[in-house]
Amino acid sequence: MERSGPGHPLDVAVEARAGMTETRSVARGVAIAAIAVAATWHLLYDLTATLIGLSTYRWPNVAALAWWLVAGVIVLAAIGVLRDPTAQSRPNHIHTTIGLVVLIASSVAVLVDSRDVDSLTDDGLFSLANWALPPVGWPFVLLLWRYRLRWLIVTIAGADAIGLAAAAASGPIHPVTVARLIIVFWGVATLQLGFSLGTRLLIRTAKRTAEARAAQAELNNALEAAERVHDDRQRRYREIGQSMRELLGDLATDLDPADPQVQRRCAVEASRLRRLIAEHDDTPDPLLHELRACADLAERRQVVVTLEAAGTPPRLPLQVRRALTDPTMHLLAAARTQARVTVFAAADASEVEVSVVADGTGSRPSTRDHAALAGVDVSWTDQDGQEWVRARWRDQ
Repeated sequence: MERSGPGHPLDVAVEARAGMTETRSVARGVAIAAIAVAATWHLLYDLTATLIGLSTYRWPNVAALAWWLVAGVIVLAAIGVLRDPTAQSRPNHIHTTIGLVVLIASSVAVLVDSRDVDSLTDDGLFSLANWALPPVGWPFVLLLWRYRLRWLIVTIAGADAIGLAAAAASGPIHPVTVARLIIVFWGVATLQLGFSLGTRLLIRTAKRTAEARAAQAELNNALEAAERVHDDRQRRYREIGQSMRELLGDLATDLDPADPQVQRRCAVEASRLRRLIAEHDDTPDPLLHELRACADLAERRQVVVTLEAAGTPPRLPLQVRRALTDPTMHLLAAARTQARVTVFAAADASEVEVSVVADGTGSRPSTRDHAALAGVDVSWTDQDGQEWVRARWRDQ
C-alpha cells in the first residue's frame, strides 16, 4: 500500500516545492503591489502635474521626455522584478546604474526646467510642476529590488541631495524652505523605505516558513525511517530467535551433532546471526562487510575463503543485500576446504552480482525465501564436485 503523509520519502521534495511555490506567490504579490504604487503614482500624479504645468516649463519637451524616461525605467524595472520576485538571482549592476542615472537626471531636469525655481522664497519648489522629487523614489524601490535596504536608503538620500543642490544652484533658498523640503523628503522617503522594508520582511518570512516546512518533513521522514528500521530489526531478531530455538530444541531431542547436515544447519544459523549484527554496523560498503561476516564463520572451520571485488557496489537496500548474501551463506556453510566469493559491480551502479564457488553441496534456500526479494535472480550449478551459486541484482 502506498504511504502518504509527512513521513513519506517524497514529502521532503514535495514540501520544498510547495514552500517555494508559496514563497514565489507571496513575493509576486508584494512585487505587483510595488509596481502598482510606482505606476499609479507616475500615471496619476506625475502625468497630471506634467500636463498642468506645461506652461511653467522653459522647455516643455524636456519635461515630457523626462516623464517618458521615468516611465520606461519603471516598465523595465517591473519586468525584472516579476521575472524574479523572490530576489534570488544576482542583480545586474550595469542596468541598475543606468536606470538610477536616468531617474536622477530626469528629476533634476524637471526641477531646473520649471520657471518656479526662480522664485524659491515663494514656495516655487513646492509647485505642482516639480513632480520629480521626491516621488521618483518609488521607481528606486523597483530598481533596487535585489539589493539590500541600505542601498535604497543611500540612493534616495543621494537623489534628494542632488535635487536640493540643483535647486540651490539657481538661487538662494530661504531656511524655512529648506526645512519644509526636509520634512517633505523625509515623509515620502519614510513611505518608500517602509514599504520596501515590509516587502523584504514578507518575502523573508515566506522563505523561512518554506524552509521550516521542508525541515519538518525531512525530520518526520527520518523518524519514520528509524521506526521502520527498528521494527525490521525486531522482526529479524524474532525470526532468528525462533529459528535458533527450533534448532536447539531439535538438538536436544533427536538431532545428531555429528551429522554433516546438522552442522551445516548450525553454520547457516550462525551466519544469519552474524550477518544481522553486521547489518547494524556503519560501514562505507555494507554488502562487502556482511559477506566478510559470513566468510568469517567458514574460515573458523578451517575453510580457505577468498573474497574478491570488482568495482564498487552501490549502497543497496537491506532487503536486496539479504537476497544477495543468503545463497552465499548457505554455500559457505557447506564448503569443506575452500570457497571463492566474487563481487562484481557495474561502473554505472546498475548491476551487482555475488557469486560463490565451493567444494560442497549447500542446502539451497526455498523459493519462498526469495519470493519477496524483487530484483534478485539466483541460480545454482553443480560441476565436477563443486557448486556454484550466482545472485544478481539489476536496477529496474
